[in-house]
Amino acid sequence: MLSRERKIKINTKIINQLFKTVNGTPKERETAITRLVKLLELDLLSEAQTIKLGKLIWSKVDDNTGFPVETNYYNFAFIGLPHPININPAQLLKEYISTSTFNVQANKRKKGISFHAGEIPLFREINGTSNKNISYAWEKKDINLLAKKTIEWWDGDKKFLLDKDSSSPFGSIFDEFKARFNHLIFIFSNILSPNYNLLEKQAKIDVARVIDELPNYNLSNLQIKSALYNSLSKEQLEIRLSLYNNLFSWSKQNVTDSLRGVIKLLEVSPESTVELINAIGENIRSYNINYLYDFLNVMTIVFEEHPELIAEKILENLEIGLTNLIEETKISVEDSNNTIDLKLSNKQRAAYLTVALNNYYKSKNINSREYIQKWKDLCLVTDEFSEIRRIWQDV
Repeated sequence: MLSRERKIKINTKIINQLFKTVNGTPKERETAITRLVKLLELDLLSEAQTIKLGKLIWSKVDDNTGFPVETNYYNFAFIGLPHPININPAQLLKEYISTSTFNVQANKRKKGISFHAGEIPLFREINGTSNKNISYAWEKKDINLLAKKTIEWWDGDKKFLLDKDSSSPFGSIFDEFKARFNHLIFIFSNILSPNYNLLEKQAKIDVARVIDELPNYNLSNLQIKSALYNSLSKEQLEIRLSLYNNLFSWSKQNVTDSLRGVIKLLEVSPESTVELINAIGENIRSYNINYLYDFLNVMTIVFEEHPELIAEKILENLEIGLTNLIEETKISVEDSNNTIDLKLSNKQRAAYLTVALNNYYKSKNINSREYIQKWKDLCLVTDEFSEIRRIWQDV
């Protein structure tokens, strides 16, 4: 939210016009609601306007789900948006999830496979319950039902992951089901794991079985095991070693799996990540170009959420790596479009990290390093892309 001292004044006529537009065509309604929600996020709507927005959002709802239609939001997002006092979005979502069936290919009469890159609306809603911007609590019966459905889905369709060469005229069957089962990995890591104590004994046994089976079907279980780290006392050393070794892998998938695991481990046992954070710092120092963006991203999370884990060696590695990156992100006329995109994405992520570093030194009452000032100056030049320039503008 904007501070009260810096609050921007918006012409009431503009807001009123947006309110009127909500009752227009479906596209006009969608655009107007999106803009009004953005004003709400910036703390630019009054209490009365916020109440009115809630009523207008819920003025058109789906007959089946009860959720608003003609908006740009998934159902779970409405939990964090204004709504009439007689409506409980969290309860609506709970009912929607519990009554929805999983799309199990093996159970279909028609054996034709639909290809949609794993994009399944139900999973977006389930996964959305873990969004930090909303408050959603899973009850015991609901989390056990989710575990049951997820495991039955796995047992029915895991066979499609065994043949990497399987294909159809519409694409790779393996790739389609790998994309689908990425939702299973997310559900296990972000929904079942935090609610592990609510699972019945049989559900825990079945979850453990699926976790052990994943590598046999060309899927990593490292992220899930990291999320369940505190419940897997006998495997903790093995989990940390796997995470560490994968950080230096030549396989992008291995590195990605490891970094996702590190993020989960930071959530459940931050003190267990010290060596892993050092390894990420080493990768930034050595300028591992293929995965640099991801390394920079995780290191930014560490500085923002766990600055107590930062050691002097990490700071030294970052100074070397980020200093070299200033030159490496310069764009030349010989660069291909792909190279330009890579340099810009790395530059943007480095900007976020240098801001986090700057804040870290401020919190320690230590003068910021010269290379951080160079990054600030670099990001604030007038002809820099706005997406990069704005990262440092308010610092």
